[in-house]
Amino acid sequence: MSSRSDAVVRKPDSFAGATRLEAQCLDWPAEAMPDGGAHVVPVRVGDGWIEEPRLSAGRVTPGAARAFGRALAVTHAAGAPAFGAAPPG
Repeated sequence: MSSRSDAVVRKPDSFAGATRLEAQCLDWPAEAMPDGGAHVVPVRVGDGWIEEPRLSAGRVTPGAARAFGRALAVTHAAGAPAFGAAPPG
């Protein structure tokens, strides 16, 4: 990751605990990455904020779309007991 200040996006809580919950909700699907799941960006979280890397625009190709679809299927198969379920813990 770049050391430039615009290399990350920092968002404040929209309500108490919102950013910690967002981080938990990103950690959970990231657990499927070693098994071929979709890439989940790493985040840093603190008291009342979350930081995530700024993503750059890219070109979508049919091959990339197929690869992402396969990875997303792995992520979903690893998943939650029901739609909208909270992360463990």
